[in-house]
Amino acid sequence: EQVFGHIKDEFLRGRDWDTFEEFKADLEAYIHHWNHVRRQVRLKGLPPVEAMKLKNLVTGFLYGGDGEE
Repeated sequence: EQVFGHIKDEFLRGRDWDTFEEFKADLEAYIHHWNHVRRQVRLKGLPPVEAMKLKNLVTGFLYGGDGEE
């Protein structure tokens, strides 16, 4: 639910698109931004992709694998 609140506030509110294709392209760009650029407090200031890389690195180090489950 929290993600959808952010999407409404940061992406949808006050915007209009002329075509579905424009909307889809903008939404895909926003999702990429959310996952790769936007820093998140709950992830100690990291974007989700970076937090996952760090988790996999630590898991691999601790358990002797590559960190992939």
